[in-house]
Amino acid sequence: MDYLHKNSSQISKHHALVVLENLKIRNMSKSASGTVEAPGANVKAKSGLNKSIQDQGWYEFRRQLTYKLEWNGGRVILISPQYTSQRCSSCKRYNVANRYSQSGFKCVECGFTTNADHNAALNILAAGIIADRDSTVGHTGREALETA
Repeated sequence: MDYLHKNSSQISKHHALVVLENLKIRNMSKSASGTVEAPGANVKAKSGLNKSIQDQGWYEFRRQLTYKLEWNGGRVILISPQYTSQRCSSCKRYNVANRYSQSGFKCVECGFTTNADHNAALNILAAGIIADRDSTVGHTGREALETA
């Protein structure tokens, strides 16, 4: 908790706008055990991932960051995670084949190559900047991602 407080305070003091992926953390950390009739697959691995997500406090960090930014006059914009790692941040074209591995991204249209998470972060940032600019006309983060 101390780490989350210190880092969210530091970010909120130095940035007026923070753009985050709107991850459904509750869904990401659900149990994979299933039922007696339909047992889950990879339950042990999923259990470890759930514990890791909960231990890192993703939701709590977002909550603290949001209220501290608002307190300091800033804001958090949440962007839909859909297609952010399959859309090229360079040429803006979407293709499932662009994300060729867990960490690899290479655009099949323009050849831009980078880490898939880095590419997604660039797309999320671009969508957040557009959503911030267009917030007075009521665009959503999803619409901003499509126009970014």
